[in-house]
Amino acid sequence: DDIFVKALGFGDKGEVYAGSYGRGFWVKEKGKDWEGRNRGIYNSNILTMAFSDKGEMFAGTKQGLYISAKGDDNWIEVSGLYGMKVNAFLVDGKQVYAGTSNGLFIGSASEKGWKRVDGDIGYMPVTSLARVGNFVYAGTDSDGIFRGETGKGGFKAMNDGLENFRVNGTCAENFEPSCLRTSSASFAAADDTRDVNFSAGFCKGEETWSKTQGGFFTEHLLRECG
Repeated sequence: DDIFVKALGFGDKGEVYAGSYGRGFWVKEKGKDWEGRNRGIYNSNILTMAFSDKGEMFAGTKQGLYISAKGDDNWIEVSGLYGMKVNAFLVDGKQVYAGTSNGLFIGSASEKGWKRVDGDIGYMPVTSLARVGNFVYAGTDSDGIFRGETGKGGFKAMNDGLENFRVNGTCAENFEPSCLRTSSASFAAADDTRDVNFSAGFCKGEETWSKTQGGFFTEHLLRECG
């Protein structure tokens, strides 16, 4: 049967990790076939995943967040995020940000309970995360972009120049690490058909988003960020 892969990751020994929608978590070690590793995961809809500097794995599902220690086949569900849809991760040193359907949380593999970040972002659904310099940017489902300083929180809206507040992807430019791009999509109300795609750019020191319609940036963002 076909497997719908939502997230991919790579280990330091040539392993390939795949998070699928409906079929759980899969691993392919060098010279071996794909193997499902879902002991402890109670929701098989994997939406996103991340790796810490120590090799710990984080899996975001449609109903909760799970952590697996390096070399361990077992998953442990994070308390406090039960039932939440986890859309995005951002690893920031020892801390990990998790963007969920019920706001933005921060924690680590060693912490049993994760904490909601403070600021105006509140309980807004977070769809994407990126870091530029000392700031973390969180894209939301309908309220645009929020920015907070790493390790300090205080997330505030940063939407000047942003025409579409439904954000489905954010990423720092590989060729310009001080710049951020965001992709958005608007939908026609009648049939929910995608109507307009555009990207907007923000560089360190600026306070306003600038828009680029169509072309490379839109395609690049939908592929790399969305």
